[in-house]
Amino acid sequence: MPVRAVAVTGASPEAMDGRGELMTSGPVDKLEALLRLLPDAFLVLGSAGDVLDYLGGGADDPVLDPANMPGRAVSDLLPKETAALVVQHARRALKTRRLSTIEFQLGERGVQQSYEMRLVAMSRDRVLGVVRNLSQGPSSAGAGNAFGSSFEYDEFLSRLEAVICDAALRERGLVLLSIGLEQVTRIRRHLGKAVADAVLQVAGTRIESCLRGGDQLARTAPDSGAQTQFARLGADEFVIILRDVEDRDAARSISARVREAFAEPVTFDEHSFEMSPHIGIALYPLDGESAEEILKNARTALDEARVRGGNGLEFYTSTTRYRVRRRLDVGKELAWAIDDGQLELRWLPRIDLGNGCIAGLEALLRWNHPLRGLVALNELIPLAETTGLMLPIGEWVLETACAQAAEWRSTWKEMPPVSVNLSPQEIAREDLADVVGQALAASGLPPAGLELEITEAELMREEKSAAVLRRLDKLGVGLVIDDFGRGYSSLNRMTELPIKAIKIDRPIVEACRESDARGAVCAAIIAMASRLGLTVIAEGVETVEQINFLRDQGCDALQGFFFTEPLVRDDVPGFLAAHLGATPDGEPVDLPTIRSRFALTSAD
Repeated sequence: MPVRAVAVTGASPEAMDGRGELMTSGPVDKLEALLRLLPDAFLVLGSAGDVLDYLGGGADDPVLDPANMPGRAVSDLLPKETAALVVQHARRALKTRRLSTIEFQLGERGVQQSYEMRLVAMSRDRVLGVVRNLSQGPSSAGAGNAFGSSFEYDEFLSRLEAVICDAALRERGLVLLSIGLEQVTRIRRHLGKAVADAVLQVAGTRIESCLRGGDQLARTAPDSGAQTQFARLGADEFVIILRDVEDRDAARSISARVREAFAEPVTFDEHSFEMSPHIGIALYPLDGESAEEILKNARTALDEARVRGGNGLEFYTSTTRYRVRRRLDVGKELAWAIDDGQLELRWLPRIDLGNGCIAGLEALLRWNHPLRGLVALNELIPLAETTGLMLPIGEWVLETACAQAAEWRSTWKEMPPVSVNLSPQEIAREDLADVVGQALAASGLPPAGLELEITEAELMREEKSAAVLRRLDKLGVGLVIDDFGRGYSSLNRMTELPIKAIKIDRPIVEACRESDARGAVCAAIIAMASRLGLTVIAEGVETVEQINFLRDQGCDALQGFFFTEPLVRDDVPGFLAAHLGATPDGEPVDLPTIRSRFALTSAD
């Protein structure tokens, strides 16, 4: 079977001496007896890739038979690609005296298993190979990384409990920082474990650099005397323990340094990833007296930091706990809302500055809660993302928007396109183009009748977004960059991608009448986009002064509460009739009155 992923080489393990050779202690027979009890298989390999000895372990593996491997070459035991990789990493371990790790898959008699092999030099020409079956239980992912230890949950709690006991005896405080890097999950899903592990290694190194001078990593027991302990816990979470800390200032200082450390993207091979760590903080003894309680509360604060955004930092408080519990309850209600018909769309019109007619309708999601009424969008979207409901909700929005647009198009043949906003989680979908295509096919809406909006920040986040946009463009839908001017788009990237229009970010539009500088920025964006052949749309228009300025600068269209607040479905036909020139039954419409009311153009 082909090799699935190859992990990057890591740091020397603790069990190696200063010359890079493996250290053992105790009688050999006791060691062999211990090895036989372990689920991992321990093999001794030669530099040529031959299995010299089997030390024990892995006896119950459903595919491997390690006891019968000695005296045979790995090329006779493993598929060609996997065997070549084992030999390559064995020689690397001998040369560098550092731990090297690979992953591969094997199948036999219909049984498919995933394996991890760690290779470390024992002598000048012998390598210890530890083979773990990842399909049979939890993996110690991250072992061998240069940035410190990776702990199982119970092991970490045990170490934290020891630190807390020490703090209690000395009557000192401590701070626990839980650092989340959610982007790693996407990287692992789309680019594989090897790339995710490499990114984690870089991330861990950056976090390590933020610790206080003189502090050490927690690679040894908690009583080693180090003032700071640092570990990776879980797939995308790092934990820092600050000992002898009495207040929040040290936590704020290190948190700020952690976030500053990720100001530059993390790069690996040809990939570049922008990462924004979120940090939850709990203090001992203020926020709990046990290891489990302190860790739980730090993670609760981390969840709050993820939802609230901003500077990505949140201290645990009783209010935090209340908000998180409330969000969990509301999350359950949101899951029911999808099937219970509580979700609805509101429609915000876009007006053509040239003729005053409607140029598009943006679909805005609303949750009509039976008790709370309309739930604010800035609460609904983060809730959907954190509860894992963003994808099914996104599908509902696409299907509903396409169905309603197709219904209106049957009455108004000149019906403008409707636009739907895509979340980062939706853009990360491998099957997004298929989902959009199915929604179009089910509704009968032509692709030109749909626009999809992606934020400027998401456009620049990673190359995968560009691939998604190109697949969507092949469907024939329009692609619009939302919140333009908030991020730092590359003009070269803009010209390479199939973009139809940009929407100038609301704060720029709102302030364009207040200062020459903001007006100059707005004017420059319009001029640049026009030269690139892009339609320019201004968001958040609320005054006649803004309209006049935007028209003078050559803006194509605008939307905002100056014209109307988002319309419920039943009010859309009347608005369409007013702007498309006729009612469904053919009655004439007084366009001059409507257009003069909006102060857009003179009467026809």
